[in-house]
Amino acid sequence: DPNTGQYVYVPPSGYVGEDSFEYTVCDDGNPQACDTATVYIEILPKVGPDNESPIANADTAGTEKDTPVTGNVLVNDYDPDGDTIVVTTTTVTTTEGVVVTIDPNTGEYVYTPPPGFTGDDSFEYTICDDGDPELCDTAVVVITVSSNIGNVTIANDDAYNENNCGGIAGSVLDNDSDPEGDDQTVNTTPVVDVANGTLVLNADGTFSYIPNEGFTGTDSFVYSVCDNGTPQACDQATVYITIIDSVPPSIDDCDLVDETVECSGTDNESIAAAWNAANIALLEDCAIDSCDMDLTGQVTSDYDFSNFETTCGLSGSITVLYTIADDSGNFTTLEVTLTFEDTTPPDVSSCDITDMTLDCTLNDAEDIADQWNLDNITAIQNCATDGCSVNNQVTVTSNYDFNDLVSGQLPVIYTIADDCGNESTLEALLTLQNSEVVANDISLCVDSEVESQVFNLFNLLEGNYNTGGTWEVISGSGDVIDGNFFDPTSIELIGENASEIITFSYTELDSECPTYIEASIDVNNECAVLACNLDNLEISMVLTPNGDVFNEFFRVTGLVDCDFTIDVKIVNRWGAIIFESNDYQNNWNAFAHSSSVGSAGQVPSGTYYYVVTLIDSGLDPITGPMYIGTK
Repeated sequence: DPNTGQYVYVPPSGYVGEDSFEYTVCDDGNPQACDTATVYIEILPKVGPDNESPIANADTAGTEKDTPVTGNVLVNDYDPDGDTIVVTTTTVTTTEGVVVTIDPNTGEYVYTPPPGFTGDDSFEYTICDDGDPELCDTAVVVITVSSNIGNVTIANDDAYNENNCGGIAGSVLDNDSDPEGDDQTVNTTPVVDVANGTLVLNADGTFSYIPNEGFTGTDSFVYSVCDNGTPQACDQATVYITIIDSVPPSIDDCDLVDETVECSGTDNESIAAAWNAANIALLEDCAIDSCDMDLTGQVTSDYDFSNFETTCGLSGSITVLYTIADDSGNFTTLEVTLTFEDTTPPDVSSCDITDMTLDCTLNDAEDIADQWNLDNITAIQNCATDGCSVNNQVTVTSNYDFNDLVSGQLPVIYTIADDCGNESTLEALLTLQNSEVVANDISLCVDSEVESQVFNLFNLLEGNYNTGGTWEVISGSGDVIDGNFFDPTSIELIGENASEIITFSYTELDSECPTYIEASIDVNNECAVLACNLDNLEISMVLTPNGDVFNEFFRVTGLVDCDFTIDVKIVNRWGAIIFESNDYQNNWNAFAHSSSVGSAGQVPSGTYYYVVTLIDSGLDPITGPMYIGTK
């Protein structure tokens, strides 16, 4: 527009880089005066994830003949990625041969025109960022050297850029100058105010600009600066502010990380879908973008449960890529993995595997135990469940070994494993007992005149069993003698028709089919008195001369009414006679004469043999074994 100077520039399609045009301005004086200037326009690439080149904008400066001027090439340069930029051409030569030194970090320089020179001089400079890879850009600085036309002050246009819709702070005086060295003061009321934000302009040239919420694009203001010279000189310049949305949304405040949950089998898909939806809602709420206040509907994911990768059973993981985009197409991505981990062992709460006692015989114990173990395995396979195993299947093993049978009991541990190796255990105890043994309870009458009446306890049992077990008294006052004998005369019965029931147990646990059984003997004194009867003859089978009045002497009894003289000989297992009497009076208590054992004294414990002759009875001598316990 010839009157306002406004213009609209439309870059060529797809073009990125610098473009420029010259324009001429004329006044209405007489004679008319004109001047020409160049407008430089930077067409920026669309910001993406890769490093973008920094932007070096053209600069201008002005001074009077033979007067140095200070400028700054970096005040209107910027980097779209926010990278640090430095000047790499720290020493340059102008078209008029002036050597200019530029501070690489601040961008400041001092230009001293050639003596007597007026006109335009220029130099190029290069800036580079610290991105990867390093990228650079070049711009031109044009310095106008005027004739000394009196007091002047020079204001140069400024350019500022903000990449993330934030505020801008700067100073309009950074590239302004006063050839006479006068102080410059900025009018705090702009000549033309900004249109899309809020501007605070200070007299020292500093300013702050806050764009309206959501604004991107170019804004500008015109300011006026005056010196304190005489007469006062003033000038105007334009500050161009570009607000660019080049920064993708930030998810720094989003607490979204990989998650591990317990495998839920066939429910995994619905759990994953809900997890994905919750993640999208969370990202829409927590993602921050300075230029886009509302990211609702701008979070997408590549969730597809068919991408689920199985590790074992129905467990595994799914990785989802979330894209959070703003209105300008900047985007941030986040990859999150949901893992379904199977740490739960199979459920065996419905399994009724208990300890069991089974009957056996000496011939089928192992077969019975084998079948019991197989039955338990089958039952566990049918009752155990695991929701994260394929088809709810489990594997059942046991440490069953029939050789582990001890004392009739066989403990077995069953291990129930799922597809991921989680294990539950069940324990069961098998007790085997012999079912072929029958116990017979009996009654024994004790004659008060009989001192010993030994009974073999095995006579209480019938059936197929091993005899290597142990007899015990479990109720009553009797004792077991020599492993399997019982003397009913040891029971103290008070009064007539008295009795006591003695209950014995027989336990044999060393065979494959152990035996445990109980039997009782009713010991009483309800005996009939008979005349001499050889059927009543009783000879001691046990002799324990220990001072307790029981079995103290070797006795031959039951013949009180027969009036026989009793001849007794006791021999050891080598046939040596250790005691003899031709008129025995039931008074031998295991003492031997010296010729039989080497020295007189009580004979050692062991098995001995008796020879009893009933003189004038007409009977053959009676022989048999007896046990002597002297310890």
